[in-house]
Amino acid sequence: MKRPFGVVLIGILALISAVVRILGGLALLGIGGAALSANADGGTTVTTVGVVALVIGGLTLIFAVAFLRLRRWAWWAMLFVELLAVAQVVVQMVTDGYVWTSLVGIIIPVLIILYLMTRRVRGAFFGHNA
Repeated sequence: MKRPFGVVLIGILALISAVVRILGGLALLGIGGAALSANADGGTTVTTVGVVALVIGGLTLIFAVAFLRLRRWAWWAMLFVELLAVAQVVVQMVTDGYVWTSLVGIIIPVLIILYLMTRRVRGAFFGHNA
């Protein structure tokens, strides 16, 4: 089956997100390392955030490539990531109270989830009878 355009779009956006996260993680590692070498407070925290950003960026890169290759597990991984994004926004809404700004942040993950659930996209990943 031909790869749906939306799958290509989501895959490319995930690739861009992965590169941004990896570059951001590398930058944070540099800042955290400089702060640690200067005995500045917060260097460990910045370094930890940098490592986490690198790990998330690396996983996003793997997921994006597999998603573009229509791997079954990548469909599940993308669905899980988007569900986590929705959960994160809901938690943010409850804890911070930014309801309207949070609603804007929840729209894209919900649209991606709905798109992933369409017959055409499931068929691309799981075969025609999905």
